[in-house]
Amino acid sequence: MKLKPAGGDHRYVKLELDPLFASYAMKNESNFGVNEKGVYPIGDNQLPVTATRLIVCAPQSLDRMSVCEDQINYYF
Repeated sequence: MKLKPAGGDHRYVKLELDPLFASYAMKNESNFGVNEKGVYPIGDNQLPVTATRLIVCAPQSLDRMSVCEDQINYYF
């Protein structure tokens, strides 16, 4: 499965797993669900969702404090 940031090709990709199984309502963001069938979009009208969140984004460098762009939230 290819989980990647929004936009085009990026030099670096950061994966950050939120350790909580919680309710999320991240409206006006790129949200996708992941299940055994694959990846599917989650619209604002489908929020909140209760899941574990994986944040995927594109940092400018390998510095831990680097700004991360083109974030996508994947919910498992």
